[in-house]
Amino acid sequence: MLVQGLCDISRFDSTYSWNKDIVNKYYAFQGYQNNKMIFDSFLNAWKLEVYGRPETFAIANSTDYPFGTMPWEVFDDNCQEGNASYIVELNVNSCKQHEFNCGDGSCVDMNVRCHGDIDCPDKTGFAEYLQYFIFHLSDHPLFCR
Repeated sequence: MLVQGLCDISRFDSTYSWNKDIVNKYYAFQGYQNNKMIFDSFLNAWKLEVYGRPETFAIANSTDYPFGTMPWEVFDDNCQEGNASYIVELNVNSCKQHEFNCGDGSCVDMNVRCHGDIDCPDKTGFAEYLQYFIFHLSDHPLFCR
């Protein structure tokens, strides 16, 4: 599972996997280096935690699994100096390299994403559809190939 939208020097991992644990009735996810993603029942929100740094964490106010793009409030990370906290749009998804990541976290095969239909359930592929339609009809180079 990927977390996209973090800066390069973030303390948070960008890759997570299910570690077969269930915390507060939700699956928990383990970062590949030093993080975990759990549902915090006290906050009633999803939480990214850095082991050994309780002051560094991020919260997404969602009771559903945090897949897709949503705002996370980040505390004490390296990405914005001088700020105790900041809000960032993070996308959590399990798309493979050959797949397009829709805004809701679902994945669409890159080979069919630009064939003229809106493939994403949340309609986030609509911009790519318009881009394809406009450039295809006007003989401009296609971004979708």
